[in-house]
Amino acid sequence: MGNPSGTIREKQLSRFEETNQLLQIEVTQHASTEHELAQRTVNALKQSDARFHAVFENNAVGIALMSLERRPITFNAVTEKIIGYSFEEIQHIDPRTLAVPEDRSMDDELFKELVEGKRESYVMERRYRRKDGRIIWARINYSLVRNIDGEPDYIIGIIEDIDEQRRAAEHLSEQKAIDLQTLQQRVEERTHELAEANERLQQEIEQRKKAEDELAKKAAEEAVSADRTRLARDLHDAVTQTLFSASLTAEVLPDLWEMDVDEAKKSTEELRQLTRGALAEMRTLLLELRPSTLTQTSLSDLIKQLCDAFIGRARLPIDLTIEGNCPISPEVQVAFYRIAQESLNNAFKYARATLVNVNLNIHPSFVHFETCDNGIGFDMSMIKPMTLGMRIMRERAEAIGADLQITSSPGSGTCVVITWQENPELSLKVL
Repeated sequence: MGNPSGTIREKQLSRFEETNQLLQIEVTQHASTEHELAQRTVNALKQSDARFHAVFENNAVGIALMSLERRPITFNAVTEKIIGYSFEEIQHIDPRTLAVPEDRSMDDELFKELVEGKRESYVMERRYRRKDGRIIWARINYSLVRNIDGEPDYIIGIIEDIDEQRRAAEHLSEQKAIDLQTLQQRVEERTHELAEANERLQQEIEQRKKAEDELAKKAAEEAVSADRTRLARDLHDAVTQTLFSASLTAEVLPDLWEMDVDEAKKSTEELRQLTRGALAEMRTLLLELRPSTLTQTSLSDLIKQLCDAFIGRARLPIDLTIEGNCPISPEVQVAFYRIAQESLNNAFKYARATLVNVNLNIHPSFVHFETCDNGIGFDMSMIKPMTLGMRIMRERAEAIGADLQITSSPGSGTCVVITWQENPELSLKVL
């Protein structure tokens, strides 16, 4: 029979060897995995480093790694091209001295906050003096890089040459300033020209106003002179001649009374008509001197006075009929008086009439007037409808909204008829 304890020990040794083999396999696999991971990490770091160097060296802008004391650790070729210094040369130069003196302290507070970890980055523009002495404008972007503990470690500086851009902007600004100055100068010149033109215009306006005032004064004087001349002519043609005729009649009347009483009575009646006509002529002339009287006297009285004046002046019989006597608007009264005056003038001057019939019918909202003579008349087709006298009568009638009718034929006399009907919607005018 075998030894039991020996058998148990063999089994324990066998299990221990198996366990040891499994452990060795696991250790080998773990070591292989770690090696593989380490290799991957190295490869990743190499790739990252390659990418960083590719970006660092091939970037279009300058990139520099700097210590917290602003000392360059390394920078790319673009940085060297911008500042004109190599990395070896810049080791012996304080980078802050590259900025022109006026711009050196521009970012002191910003850089202090950056290295203290109070800000992550900032951007600024300032001027730098290159190695060759030329001053350029550059845009600087400083960014803080922290370590694994979150503490400030180093700084990445990006520098961009903006000299051409900045100088172009300055040139544009200078050009704008020049253009603005030129524009202001032109505006001032134009303003001065406009002021001078305005002054000349004001002078011309004053001269024209003065000339117009003088012309108006001269026209008024000429109008007054013309009125005086017309009144003098009317006095001579009408009143003076009538009074002269009355004077001759009065002188021969005593002798005529002794010779022939009937003839003397006729002369007395003629004398009465002459003096009555002279008085009417004087009143008519006074109306011309004081036009306001035309609206202060009733239309019926004005027409009576007008007819008496023509009777005395022309020895022309006038058969006057008037119906109604009430106030009418001044515009209507003046228009009817002037048209009556013109129609009687035409009958006296051109008609060769021996009798004139005058009819006037007056109501508050209706006025009708007509003159009909037994004169030679005229052919309506041979007379232009807009001759001066007819045109004035038509214009006066239209101004008050009245209807004017003129009829005539050779050998049958002439009739002038005007009718006015009140129209509240019509605005009346005086011509």
